[in-house]
Amino acid sequence: MRFRLTYEGILYASQNTSDKKKHKHCIRKSFHPQLKNMWENHPLLSVLKVAGTLEENFDMMSTPSDFFARLAPEKNQLRPLNRVISEYSCFWRDDYKFVPLVCKCFRLQCSFDILLLTGTRPGPPTGDLDNRVKTLVDALRMPALQELKGIENPARDEKPFFCLLEDDALITSFKVETDTLWAAAPAPQDDPQYVKSVIGVTLQPSLGTAFNLGFA
Repeated sequence: MRFRLTYEGILYASQNTSDKKKHKHCIRKSFHPQLKNMWENHPLLSVLKVAGTLEENFDMMSTPSDFFARLAPEKNQLRPLNRVISEYSCFWRDDYKFVPLVCKCFRLQCSFDILLLTGTRPGPPTGDLDNRVKTLVDALRMPALQELKGIENPARDEKPFFCLLEDDALITSFKVETDTLWAAAPAPQDDPQYVKSVIGVTLQPSLGTAFNLGFA
């Protein structure tokens, strides 16, 4: 399964600890509506439904079992998978209930192909590329425990909050290409740290199961 996510805005390489968390979450908030739209309208994601809680479905999702046959007797009890994920307390961070797409229990992993467009201006370098990419990748995952301390509560349309990754350990590889952004950063953000990025995401099962065959 392949798709693209985009981010346009300021992308810093390093800040103090408090601001860095807020900066990552600001970028994370830009991915939320894109992923929410995918869950609601993608031909595969929009039809994924399960019966019961996520914990009750772990075995059939993570092992090669007859997923659809097991669901058949309970068709009238099926609920959208994204709603079931949001009820799983291990994905809660303070007031946020996260819905990651790439989860360990789904036996899914992913790779990235990142195009990063940056402005070319005279003066000192705009920051270390590796650390700027790390900031971007960190914003694609769920925050760690305590990482959202001091962050504002979720907005009305961020309940639940959609993100790409449960953990960045599920990333198998990534490639980064940089090029020149000829358009000026929008005022008043005429900032050399301004970027436009297109992130190509490829999902693949780490172990094929009846549940995740559609992601192959």
